[in-house]
Amino acid sequence: MIYETVFRSQDVPAADRFGYWRELTIQTCAPMDMSSDHTEDFQASMHLLELGAVHVRPMPRVQR
Repeated sequence: MIYETVFRSQDVPAADRFGYWRELTIQTCAPMDMSSDHTEDFQASMHLLELGAVHVRPMPRVQR
């Protein structure tokens, strides 16, 4: 069975989106730092697929 989890920055208030995305990326990908000139209108989404013991994370889609 395949389980899919979708994370969308649009699911949190606009003022919190970039911080949410930054923390999500650190927790699901790897420790890193990031910045954006578009924190007020930042939008991104990420899909995580769980295939039994294998977890697949396609590259996130960042719109700004």
